[in-house]
Amino acid sequence: MESSNVLPQELLDKIVDCLHNDLSSLKSCALSFRSLLPRSQSHIFSHVHISKTSPTSRLHAVLSQNPGLAKVIRELEISYPTLLDGYHPDLPHILHLVTSLESLSINLPGASWINLSQDLQDALLGVFGSHALSSLSIVGLTSIPPRFLTLRKSLKFLRLHSISFAPADPSSDYSQMTCQSLELSLWNARNFLTENVESIILPSGGLFSHIQVLTIHNISRIVPLALPIMRYSLEHLVVIELKDMEMVTDQSWFTFDFDMIPNLQRLAFSLGIISNVPQYFHSKSITTLRKLRNFVSINPSVSRIPTVRLSLTAHPITVGSPSGNWATIPEFLSNSSHWTELDNVLDAGRRSASPGCRFEISLELPFRNRSEVSTAEPYWRASIAYKMRLTDERGALFCEVKQLGNHE
Repeated sequence: MESSNVLPQELLDKIVDCLHNDLSSLKSCALSFRSLLPRSQSHIFSHVHISKTSPTSRLHAVLSQNPGLAKVIRELEISYPTLLDGYHPDLPHILHLVTSLESLSINLPGASWINLSQDLQDALLGVFGSHALSSLSIVGLTSIPPRFLTLRKSLKFLRLHSISFAPADPSSDYSQMTCQSLELSLWNARNFLTENVESIILPSGGLFSHIQVLTIHNISRIVPLALPIMRYSLEHLVVIELKDMEMVTDQSWFTFDFDMIPNLQRLAFSLGIISNVPQYFHSKSITTLRKLRNFVSINPSVSRIPTVRLSLTAHPITVGSPSGNWATIPEFLSNSSHWTELDNVLDAGRRSASPGCRFEISLELPFRNRSEVSTAEPYWRASIAYKMRLTDERGALFCEVKQLGNHE
């Protein structure tokens, strides 16, 4: 490896930065010149994924021999179908070394905290409480000790997916941890709200009381949890997103006075269907539209939220060129009478002095090419505007059609 002083180091660093998503080129840079090595390594090791097949012993050895590398790791992802500590004794040591970690993602479906080794439990709690950590995602881990919520910690993002807490200790202070953005995806509220959690942790003034962005997957399952969180975070909530609309049942809809949330700027609903059949996506979209109409009917205060957004997205199963004629979906979908019905309930919910909400509709489909998008987009906008005349006349209707994966 030769050193090169042809260009200023600052310029060399910027060149390497431009390759941050090109792992192969970064490795070549690291091996080419000594002056490119530190910057290249900072990108190569910025995100580390430890999985069942990852050589954790090798990673531990590399980090132990080069402590500086451990400090450039900003994102760590740990995912196992099942976690057996005996197979990965180096994992606790790795967690102790990554002192500059900003994001940690743990995907351990079927694992229980009580079955983790004491060393691994201590290492995880140490990372949870580290000063640098700002983003945490926990998937599939059960019986998490609530003392994790007693850490004096402010997170920017917290994702809890299919997890549960162990019983809470009434004498502990759960007001120390807060987060700005919370994403919940749970099988049901009862699995999450174990003994004392509902009565002790939720009203503690901590984690669930300072949320600005609340994202909930399939709210049908967790209404008993979602509503208290919304109430405890009334003064802070800015955005609420309800995802997996295809799984929501009409019977599970709740009533809530959104006027009580003074800073709420957006309420978003999303449908994401995995299918190769355009007709199936069309059917699910129509059902979602009907559900949204029903929700606004029983919650007229939705009409007074500054922005309400509906996102409809189709994800084909097959890889490569999409099958089916997706270009026909905008025409068929815009013909539904539910658009006019939704328009009426949105208008009815407005107060005379209120401008009402801006209603955004996003349709994202696996079009074959950009030409299909260009053809579909003006028809989609014109058809929806015709169906939702009241909203359109207020200048509050926004419609877009996008090609899946193309966000230019």
